[in-house]
Amino acid sequence: MVSGQYMTDQDFDAVKKHYLEEFPRHKFVFKSEGRKDRGDVDISFCRTGYQATLFWTNGPKVQGMRIYTIILTKYAGIGC
Repeated sequence: MVSGQYMTDQDFDAVKKHYLEEFPRHKFVFKSEGRKDRGDVDISFCRTGYQATLFWTNGPKVQGMRIYTIILTKYAGIGC
């Protein structure tokens, strides 16, 4: 498992748009999007043997920035 935290001044829609373009460049496909009541969102992508999930927390900005996390995991699934 690998994870990274990132900071952005962009809103969720801009970050989502970026990753909907970026992950396919690495042979990942969009799998699902889950939204929570508070505005938190997770977006999953997969490719054979891997899953990547972006976690967006709709909390307050810190110095004008929001933090989001991407976790990449390897799994024994046969496909995506």
